[in-house]
Amino acid sequence: MRWTTTVAKLAEDELYIISHLSKGRIAPDLSGVDSGSRPLKLSDHKGKVTVLLFWSSTMQEADRVLQITANLAKKFHDKRFVILGVNHDTLEKLRSLEADNTVTWPNFSDPSNILGAQYRVGTWPLVYVLDGERKIHYAGAPGSFVELTAEALLSEIKPANK
Repeated sequence: MRWTTTVAKLAEDELYIISHLSKGRIAPDLSGVDSGSRPLKLSDHKGKVTVLLFWSSTMQEADRVLQITANLAKKFHDKRFVILGVNHDTLEKLRSLEADNTVTWPNFSDPSNILGAQYRVGTWPLVYVLDGERKIHYAGAPGSFVELTAEALLSEIKPANK
């Protein structure tokens, strides 16, 4: 077996994660296109609690993750909240998931894993919960910790003056 990754590269990636992708850090901006080839940027959602979900329909337990995410979207639909997917499927697959309303949140189309590589995603799915300034409050698997973190951050947002 021939290894293509060096120890130096692994160490470099770990240092990047510690410096840029750990709790308390400001998440790097992502810039790409959605399934309609429209520009999409993480920074366009400033002021909103953001769940950044790296996912693919071929990952283990994809149906469960999609259901958890759909429930989250419904629960917080009237809040300053957004789910942004970073999808690793083909463009055609992503479009079909959106067309049949399996996926109702915006997604970066990332079939070549360019954005996933920027975030050093090694395990799918991976979720980041960010506050309105893109500060990381959670990084890990989808589930109840994502919901609890988002709920706590949303409770801290002051209502707009009327």
